[in-house]
Order: sequence, then structure tokens, then C-alpha cells
Amino acid sequence: MQDSQHQDTHPAPDGWDNPIAQRLGKLGSLPVDLRRLEAGIRTAIPAEALHTGNVGGKWRRRNWAARIAVAASLVIGTGALFVGLLMAPGRAANASTRAFVQLYRQMLAGRVAVFRVNSIAAANQALAAPSPVLPKLARVSPAHVMACCTQSMHGAKVSCVLMKNASKRLTMFVAKASDMKLPRSPTVLWRGVTYHVERQGNITMLMVKRHGKWICLMGRTPAKKLLHMASRLRF
Repeated sequence: MQDSQHQDTHPAPDGWDNPIAQRLGKLGSLPVDLRRLEAGIRTAIPAEALHTGNVGGKWRRRNWAARIAVAASLVIGTGALFVGLLMAPGRAANASTRAFVQLYRQMLAGRVAVFRVNSIAAANQALAAPSPVLPKLARVSPAHVMACCTQSMHGAKVSCVLMKNASKRLTMFVAKASDMKLPRSPTVLWRGVTYHVERQGNITMLMVKRHGKWICLMGRTPAKKLLHMASRLRF
């Protein structure tokens, strides 16, 4: 673990490229109107050249260069439109259990660059320096905070914190509620709040949306213990 700097040196878990693949798929179904591009190219080339293929002596090189530049700008503009459609923020991403479980395991194994901290307040301060737009971590009790970092999951920025509760190490992931969807998973109503529960092996993943945040508590512990912790979150 690193004390003074934060960097992501590991490949993204499976499923992180899904938003890009989905957007590429959507582009394939978009109607494309190339009439303006064709009209621009025809304007840049004289009529006699289009009909006879012979530009004649009056067509000087400087005119070729100027008009080809116009046609090229139209092509570049069309390409920029496609790139804009590809990179534009899409709808909220699905929280992939597999991807978050992999991140959880990487944090426990020390394979993710982190800040060492001893409180949620210190974690929020450390994460705000490089990424001031990140959602703040909720205060959770009882738990001893050990480290924090930021990750990009499904195109969404996620604040991550590693904690210890009794002898169990847990993680809390926080993203903007608008950036992450809750999964289609079993739900539990606990003290008036509905939580979504996922399990992979002996790892439990508890998710909820509260106060404009998507929050996930994860650990090798029963769901009931995570529910007790989640009910004590303070924003």
C-alpha cells in the first residue's frame, strides 16, 4: 500500500468496458445522414471535374488545397460527432457483483494503491484532494477505518474505504446515486429502508441508495451484520 500517492496500476475488472461496448452497439443502429458531407465535397470540386474527370488548366493547385481542406473538415466534423456520441455520459451503470467482488479482494490483498487513513473524515479529505467531485463517504459505526482509494467502475467514479469491524475486514463503496443502478436482486426491508443483497461464495454485498448516494457494504460476513452497520450510516 502507498501512503502518499494514489494511482491505479491494475487492469480494470471484468465488466468495466461494458458501457463502451453498449454505446458502440447503439451507434450501429443510429441513422446517418451523409447528404451534407456529399454536398460539401461536390461544392469543393468543380462541375466539369465531376462529369469529365478533367479539371483543366484553370484549376490551380491552391484551389485544390483550399477546397480539399473544406471537404476534410466536413469528414473530421462527422467523426467528431461519432466520438461525442460514444463518450457522452450514458444512463446509470449496473453494479456488477463480479467486478466489485474482485475490487474487494484486491483491496484486502493490498493490490490497489491506497491512502492510509484512520477515520472517515480523513478518508474524505484524502480523496477530495485529487477528485473534489467524488461523493463523500458516509460515517459508519462501529468500524476502524484503515485505507481509502478511488476507482472507476462502469464509467462511474467510486470512493472506496477499507475498514475493520471486530476481526472482519469490510469495504464500503460510494458513488453518486445517478451513476449506479441497484441490481435485480433479493431485497430486505430493515428499519424502514429497502436494501439489495447479493452473495458470491462467502462474500455478502449489501446495496442501498440514500441521500443521493449509491452505497455498498461488502465483506465475508452475514447480511444481518451488514444491515446493522448500514442502519448506523451517518451522512
